[in-house]
Amino acid sequence: SMLFDVIAFVLMTASFFTFYLVSQMDGGRNWRDTLKYLPLMAAVGVGLAVNNAKAVLEALFRQTSPFVRTPKLGAVGRKAAPQRSRYHAFVGLQPVVELALGLYFGVILYTAVHYRAWMGVPFTALFFVAFLYIGTLSIREHLARPATRAA
Repeated sequence: SMLFDVIAFVLMTASFFTFYLVSQMDGGRNWRDTLKYLPLMAAVGVGLAVNNAKAVLEALFRQTSPFVRTPKLGAVGRKAAPQRSRYHAFVGLQPVVELALGLYFGVILYTAVHYRAWMGVPFTALFFVAFLYIGTLSIREHLARPATRAA
């Protein structure tokens, strides 16, 4: 029923959004200003799922892999201008998997809209945008500069 779907949706999202809001308030930010970033934070968290799953599988199968630093923009303070990173991670199959998942969720999103399964649309849209965004960023960064491996 629709009531069950609404209750399930609220229960599934409340913990994430509450955690994020409280963490931002603890950091001194206004909770109202933080609300506009909630969808972006959720998308980034979902988009990193492939990277996190890879790390977990490597640990479970005791596969050692080199530590590769996360590219940073190098800004100091809130007003500093962002600087281009001098290094970035080697890009392999991971962005292809992320883009494939984005396309997969795009098909599911289309299907949900086509069949008017509206309760599935918000999460499906989130996954669609998240995987395409993270995968596209990885590919774009890789194509912009030659990859260097961390020592």
